[in-house]
Amino acid sequence: PRSWRRRGTLRPDSRAAPRPDAPPLMRLLLAEDDPQLRSALARGLREQAFAVDAVADGDAAIARAATAEYDVLVLDV
Repeated sequence: PRSWRRRGTLRPDSRAAPRPDAPPLMRLLLAEDDPQLRSALARGLREQAFAVDAVADGDAAIARAATAEYDVLVLDV
């Protein structure tokens, strides 16, 4: 099975349900202008134990990225 390695720790395969008390795998910034797609993507990523900040456009993404640290930026899916 595939595992995530982050800061020296192993995370379970993405098919396994995350523990409620487990820290997020990664922090993601999601920028998507379609509100339904943005909501669905954010929900799905959160269910997989990712910390997600979702914004509606590139300007909001730039502003948010200037104030927080992210492991991954997902832009205009």
